[in-house]
Amino acid sequence: MKIRRNQQSIRSPLTLRNVAAFLVCAAGFAIFFTIRQLPIDRRVYRIGWQLDPPFQTRSADGQPTGPVVELIREAARRRGIQLQWILESHLEEHLLNDRSLDLWPLITITPERLRTMHITEPYLETELCFLVRESSPYRQAGDLGHATVSLSAQPIDLHHLRALLPAAQPVPHTDERDSLQDVCQGHSDGVLMETNSAVGALLRGGSCAGVPLRWIAIPGQRLRLGIGSSFVSKAVADGLREEIGSMAAQGKLVPAIAQWEYLSGARLDQILQVLSARRRERWLIGGISFSLFLMALAVWQTVRFRREARRARRAEQAQREIEQRLRLLTNGLKDMVLAFDMERRLIYSNPAVELLTGWTADELRTRGFIHWVHPEDRERMQGFWDHLFEGATFQDVEYRLMDQRGGLKWVSATWGPLIDESGRQIGVQGLERDITERRSADTVLHESEERYRSLFERSLDCVFLLDFQGQLLDANQAALDLLGYRREEIATLTLASLMVGDQLTSALQEMEEIRLTGRQQSRTEYRLTRKDGSPVVVEIQSSLICRDGKPHAVQGIARDITGRKRAEAEREKLWAQLTQAQKMECVGRLAGGVAHDFNNLLTVINGYSDMVLSKLSQSDPVRSSVEEIRKAGERARGLTGQLLTFSRKQVLKSRMLDLNSLLTEMRPMLARLLGEDVELSVDCDAAAATLFADPHQLEQVIMNLAVNARDAMPAGGKLFIRTYNTELDVDFSRLHPEARAGRYLLLTVSDTGLGMSEETRHHIFEPFFTTKETGQGTGLGLTMVHGIVTQSGGHVAVYSEPGYGTTFKIYLPVIAETAAAVTALPVTSVRGGEETILVVEDQAEVRNYAVEVLKEYGYRVSQAENAAMALALWEREPGGFDIVLTDLVMPRMSGRELATRLKNLRAGIKVLFMSGYSDDVIGHRGALERGAQFIQKPFSREEIGTKVRSMLDAVPARVLVVDDERPVRSFLREALEQSGYEVSEASDGREVLRQVHTGQVDLVVTDLVMPEKEGIETILALRRSLPGVGIIAVSGARGGRYLDLAKMAGADMVLDKPVSPDLLKSAAAEVLKRRSKTRDDRG
Repeated sequence: MKIRRNQQSIRSPLTLRNVAAFLVCAAGFAIFFTIRQLPIDRRVYRIGWQLDPPFQTRSADGQPTGPVVELIREAARRRGIQLQWILESHLEEHLLNDRSLDLWPLITITPERLRTMHITEPYLETELCFLVRESSPYRQAGDLGHATVSLSAQPIDLHHLRALLPAAQPVPHTDERDSLQDVCQGHSDGVLMETNSAVGALLRGGSCAGVPLRWIAIPGQRLRLGIGSSFVSKAVADGLREEIGSMAAQGKLVPAIAQWEYLSGARLDQILQVLSARRRERWLIGGISFSLFLMALAVWQTVRFRREARRARRAEQAQREIEQRLRLLTNGLKDMVLAFDMERRLIYSNPAVELLTGWTADELRTRGFIHWVHPEDRERMQGFWDHLFEGATFQDVEYRLMDQRGGLKWVSATWGPLIDESGRQIGVQGLERDITERRSADTVLHESEERYRSLFERSLDCVFLLDFQGQLLDANQAALDLLGYRREEIATLTLASLMVGDQLTSALQEMEEIRLTGRQQSRTEYRLTRKDGSPVVVEIQSSLICRDGKPHAVQGIARDITGRKRAEAEREKLWAQLTQAQKMECVGRLAGGVAHDFNNLLTVINGYSDMVLSKLSQSDPVRSSVEEIRKAGERARGLTGQLLTFSRKQVLKSRMLDLNSLLTEMRPMLARLLGEDVELSVDCDAAAATLFADPHQLEQVIMNLAVNARDAMPAGGKLFIRTYNTELDVDFSRLHPEARAGRYLLLTVSDTGLGMSEETRHHIFEPFFTTKETGQGTGLGLTMVHGIVTQSGGHVAVYSEPGYGTTFKIYLPVIAETAAAVTALPVTSVRGGEETILVVEDQAEVRNYAVEVLKEYGYRVSQAENAAMALALWEREPGGFDIVLTDLVMPRMSGRELATRLKNLRAGIKVLFMSGYSDDVIGHRGALERGAQFIQKPFSREEIGTKVRSMLDAVPARVLVVDDERPVRSFLREALEQSGYEVSEASDGREVLRQVHTGQVDLVVTDLVMPEKEGIETILALRRSLPGVGIIAVSGARGGRYLDLAKMAGADMVLDKPVSPDLLKSAAAEVLKRRSKTRDDRG
């Protein structure tokens, strides 16, 4: 609101105010530039100097000295500036420009130099002069206008000579003494020098070679000299100059330079006068500045007093006008209207103020506006209130008001400035409306919305709103997290972007039905697409949302059931796998049982056939019939072997094996087997790990897979065989329960053949299942592959599609040790003997056959039909048997139990096991105890004769076990004695060396960390003294890192602790075998 003033307005004294402001600013700038000091970096500054007597000379120890040097050095010390003095032949200005030097102590001030470097105010003034021979005709400087003049080679001296005598011939010298000698010897007419240098030269020499010199002054040529620096080091140079001035003001300059005798009193006064000139100038500027400041303050105060008087008169008039106008306009309003002047005094309030607050106008004048604001809103409103008096406005700002009785009301405030006719603010005015009822309603609504929003956002289920066209209107955080979108992307989402195909059509139809009927839909499953493209399955229940009684949107509550659907699918898969496994187990048990019984029959059939054939001549007419019987028995033996392999009852003769070497040996045979139409590719990983498996069984696996691949490529193709290391994780084993997590060697066999259907793939490992024509296959090839791999602790996976070939992946568990080479045993003739043998077999026909065969070889044979009878025979003749041949499966006591009882009665007794199979005795996956001697039923005369003879001829190896811990030694000894070794013990390396030199030792099994003598030292000592002894290093120290050192020292094999008995026995057998072969090769 603008208020007219009745009195004539008075023109503001703008001129006086402007003058006062100018004076204050001028005074401030003058004072600032008078007292300011630039900051100085705390570092070492490089200052150049030259031999320029008398100001700069060299002391006896070669250090710079002279009045200028000492003056600068003292100023630097007082200012705390560190200087490094660097000698230069003369001043080269570029040394300061390229910052090779930071400072120069004394330099003539010229306009040209001030453009390229910084030079301080002068602290020294001097003149130039000429020195000539006394006998010369020259009396004034002008007389030398065309003379030859010697001078310093510095550019500044050349500059001065050209300015004084443009036609003179200069003769520059780097040393002033050379210039002086030119004059003395008559080579030049005179020398141009600075007066102090000339005085110094005269004082030092007086005259030269008896030739007196005369001084010619150059009037009007005064040189001003200051400290030079790069622009970067300007502050340092100015600081040194100011400190020299301070020294002069404090009377400390004269003692510093008076020691230099050629500086007369007049010269010292001249220096002091130069230094004090700047100080007097600063004091003058300071005085003028202070006077200007006082004048400005006086003018400013006069203006302020006059302005305050006018403002008071205008405010008083305006207040009267405001009250009159506001009273006319607001007396009937229910809203509060208030006005305050610029001193924040209440100048008007309408009746509604007292009605709503209970405060009278007089009470408000004493209390002010802010006092009725609620304490929690007071700071916020105080900010608005302060800005009002700076010309600001605010509208509909809500706050809580405390009335006189302590009641709480909500008000909406709108305030602005009061403006008079000239546009000047003279106060503030405002209108405040009681909004308590509206705020209460808003609070209830807000709380309701907050409850809904809280339920909406905190719901673990996905909640969303859709319009009837499928546009997403809102979604809670759970829905956004599930779909992978951000909240700002909601506006871009539609059902069409989340669903495809029939599901989109079904969802839109369901939404239309909800809109028409209003019924809530039952739970429906939908497949949605996440932002990253991955699918998610949800279960959605939808309902109608109305606004103003009309359908507005569809609300959906969705629950992620992807995991549940995946679990259901996994459960179905596992159930199918379980059904398949149970079926295979049933068939396997049947096959194994048949094979076991059939093997016992074949032992008799084949055995007696061999015996009959040995007694028939080649011309006997019956011989051909018996040979056919024998051939049929062999074929039946092969068939039962396949059945046993499938049922995992076949005994594996496992050893450490390098699969790469096995494939290399088999490659020629595989190439012949595949024929010319099939291209064979074998790619072996050089880093492939070592297996512990039966090499002959793995050969069968590879051969069967190769034959199947060949038959699947009737028109030719390619067969790829690969090996490489891999690791199966827990997730893989969860999806394939028959596989265990761990490290494996993967053998892949891939062909480019016809492939197979999913249905066929599910049946390929079943016995007698084949897709070949009748008579072309038994259906046991892949069955045997599955049985061998599974019995070896591995896993088989098949990948195939019709028309795209087939890939078999064979996962075989690995061990860490270096594999032993697979070598074939030499064929030798069967030799008999006279030793005594105990045969234990529960089936009479098999027992009788074995007894008869062994007797033919000359052995003395006793027989027992069960373990109890065998123990009874043993008690009657405790030392009468050299070897025991026993079946593994017998009633009441198994062959293994019998062997254990016999070994307890006599350590070292040799036991040969025989069996068709043994599900409960051979143990898990059908493997015998490592090192146990075994012969597979059915066996021939030669097989049983060879096996028994080799065991009887075998001399037990002597093994020395070395470990500083007795329990470990006992464990190693017991494990090795089970394999028939003679075992002795040692607790450290010293005892080992003592035992191996006093008695024969074939193998040393040693720990690496022991007292007295470490394992590495022991291995090195054994290799030097007994290179033929086998060495196995066993250690768990430092994570097995010592084992690499043991290999380098000469260990044949290294094993990580803890080591299993089976692995220890296998390693011992392998090392002894290698050492024996090495000795045979050398022999």
